[in-house]
Amino acid sequence: MCSDAWKTAGQWALTELQEELGSDWPKRCYAKENRLPAELLNSCVDAVAYGFMLEWALRLKVLRDAQVPGVGALRRVARSDVRKQQRLHVGLQTEVATLGLTLGHQVALEETSSDAKNPLDVRLRDGDTSIDVETFALLLDEASAAAAKDDDLTLRRLREIEWTHGVSFNGSLDVRLSAGDLTAWLDELEHAARLAAATGTAQHVVSADADITVLPPGDPSPTQFSGPVTVARGWSRTAGRLTQKAQQAQDSGATWLRADLLDGIFWASDWATAPMPEKTAAMAELVRAALVDQHHLSGVVVSSSACPAFDTHLDESVPLDNGSIGLRRMLPFNRVRETLVVPLKSAATSEATTWAQIYEAEPGWLDGALAKMQLPSIVAILTRSPVS
Repeated sequence: MCSDAWKTAGQWALTELQEELGSDWPKRCYAKENRLPAELLNSCVDAVAYGFMLEWALRLKVLRDAQVPGVGALRRVARSDVRKQQRLHVGLQTEVATLGLTLGHQVALEETSSDAKNPLDVRLRDGDTSIDVETFALLLDEASAAAAKDDDLTLRRLREIEWTHGVSFNGSLDVRLSAGDLTAWLDELEHAARLAAATGTAQHVVSADADITVLPPGDPSPTQFSGPVTVARGWSRTAGRLTQKAQQAQDSGATWLRADLLDGIFWASDWATAPMPEKTAAMAELVRAALVDQHHLSGVVVSSSACPAFDTHLDESVPLDNGSIGLRRMLPFNRVRETLVVPLKSAATSEATTWAQIYEAEPGWLDGALAKMQLPSIVAILTRSPVS
């Protein structure tokens, strides 16, 4: 069962989001997308979703308390446009802004220069220099998104079973099951979970398409569940979006692009499985080729976003001779982020270093923000209450 601290911090986050985005915000999200946002729907059972919800509420609160210029405009955008694309965009703006604040930068949001057509998403100022940022998230194409939605609902049900019975799942589901087969499989897993909790012994659920071990409460064995893979459509779609955003950056005066690539490239491509040095070098080459004519840009930062972590993930830093930097950092609530910083000019290497420092500091940000709001620590939140 989840801890009292989990409930306390979660209730605070929901109240804060209600204040920031309006009491009818969940209802409007449902009307727009025919479902609640995953970070709300899954937050009671899934640590990754809970972490996203908690961070988003904390970031909005931190920016408001710091009276960051433009935060009011950002809140109005978040209130009025409830699409997932916009939600992720606002989340990325608040992420960059709050991490910049932590390093002592002066931060502004939605700032418009006198000679610019559009406002900047984020400006990070340090003395006489500034990093002016255009942010965006690239989502899955429609067909892949539909498959991912079904996978998300399956994962939510698995997490509910885990939390209800205090068990953990280890294994894989290799294909997407029909509705009837999926219901029968989940029922079989729940039966095994009850047995594991009652007897204290692991249970095995094996079929032609899945092989799952249900570990009883308190079992220290490492666990990892993997589902069907949604294959990314490829780099050409990503490159096209980078080019489009580079042109938008010219209208706002932004010199850096900050992108979360949620199109599958970080988890469902050949590139995703390469060692970090090779991934960093390959991404730098691809980004530079895509933006070779965008001379107004100083660089690009691409990220996996805060994704579910596996036992194989470890912190890693990869500085390359060409100034590019690859980072992998473990984050609270069973998450991991890979960040690749690609300067497009030799004069931008110092700014690339600043970006690396921003994301090197991310793992400690959440606990600091919780303490500032006098909320329970991450350790207290993640300490499960005994199963009665």
